[in-house]
Amino acid sequence: LEHNRNNRNKTQKPIKIMKMKQNGGFTLIELLVVITIIAILASFAVPVFNKVVTSAQQTKQINNLKQIALACSLFASDNSGIYPTGGIVDGVLTDAEGGNAEDCFNDLMKTGALAVEKVFWNPQNKTMCKPSAPNENNELQPGENCWEYMFGLSNSSSPTLPLVYEASNGGTTWAAADGHPWETKMIVAFVDGSAEKVNLSTTGEAKVNRNDNIVDLCVPVPGSDGWPASAARKEATAGGAG
Repeated sequence: LEHNRNNRNKTQKPIKIMKMKQNGGFTLIELLVVITIIAILASFAVPVFNKVVTSAQQTKQINNLKQIALACSLFASDNSGIYPTGGIVDGVLTDAEGGNAEDCFNDLMKTGALAVEKVFWNPQNKTMCKPSAPNENNELQPGENCWEYMFGLSNSSSPTLPLVYEASNGGTTWAAADGHPWETKMIVAFVDGSAEKVNLSTTGEAKVNRNDNIVDLCVPVPGSDGWPASAARKEATAGGAG
């Protein structure tokens, strides 16, 4: 028995437990692989995100234009069908004419047809609007309005004519170089109260097909009073004034 116990003691050896080698971090190659994957994913995600943001901004401005067009219609219903002319004095429409789009839009404020100035402001239109929102004091100030206005229309004008549309510092063209916020598109409200995005042509001019009627949104040469010449104010002319 003692001999067997001695033999067992000779054959039994302590078992060594193998320990996993601790890895202190990623290798350089692993880090480069991860960074490359993230960069590839970002290259796909960023354009999609920007497109979604731009679409949301455009939708907001389309809704703003619809409010302005509705306010113009309400104004016209109380003023013999005439859209704002900048001639409201003490709440009464006179023969006076405003000198710019802001004067006409202020008619909406003076008569209560519209009470929110923020619908005239578009922070994406950095060449026409100041970065801060309007003061909401019922009177548009410089930098608080980014919309042009078609002077001389009424609620009996052709519904396909543009009533309010985006302003640009380019005069008779609507190219991206003119500081236009959407580059190849422009937002327009029509006499019928609708508003939509229209495509700009390669020459920077805006034309839209509405019920097979090609509407040209170029601004005509203004008259001495700062508005389109009287001949250009006729309903058949799709010019604008601002």
